[in-house]
Amino acid sequence: MITDEVFAASLRCPTKSHLEYSKCSGVLSEVIDWQLQLEQSYRASCRARWASKFEVSESPSSLCCIEVLKSGRYPLLINSVVGSDGLRSNIDMLERTSLDTKRKWGYYIPIRMIPREKLTRDDKYLLAFDALTLTVAVGKVPEFGKIIHGGDFRTLKIKLPALLKTARSIVEKIARETLNKFSAFHSYSG
Repeated sequence: MITDEVFAASLRCPTKSHLEYSKCSGVLSEVIDWQLQLEQSYRASCRARWASKFEVSESPSSLCCIEVLKSGRYPLLINSVVGSDGLRSNIDMLERTSLDTKRKWGYYIPIRMIPREKLTRDDKYLLAFDALTLTVAVGKVPEFGKIIHGGDFRTLKIKLPALLKTARSIVEKIARETLNKFSAFHSYSG
């Protein structure tokens, strides 16, 4: 299963990606632990702000089933795990969009939360991975996603088509490398 953690690790280092995919646990340093706590706190603040904006409580479940996504019943899904066909992503939020001015509901778009002031290319690729996972699960390709970032919770709308191509190629590369390492391991041990 290629998860958002495996995808993020592959952007930084292919070896880290393999270790993440293989579920090899590493030792958390105090700095990494502090960064994780900072990100969790930031995400909690973002969720609370958006939940009040949309006048919704937390999602019905953090495990988001495909029927809920296809129904478009909720205006906002918070902290949803979306997975299908070997991909899984813990998406910070999914916002329901409308197709036209008559308020026909369209589909969900992914929203990622980043505490840093300045976004990186990798942040956009992670949003594209969320969109790719969502696309595989429900069959609708979102045209854009959003990233909330910085201390004042700025929202940046990101066009996804070109980023989705790159995300697909990264996923394919992870799958190939994992298969090659798995095959090499079995030929060595067998």
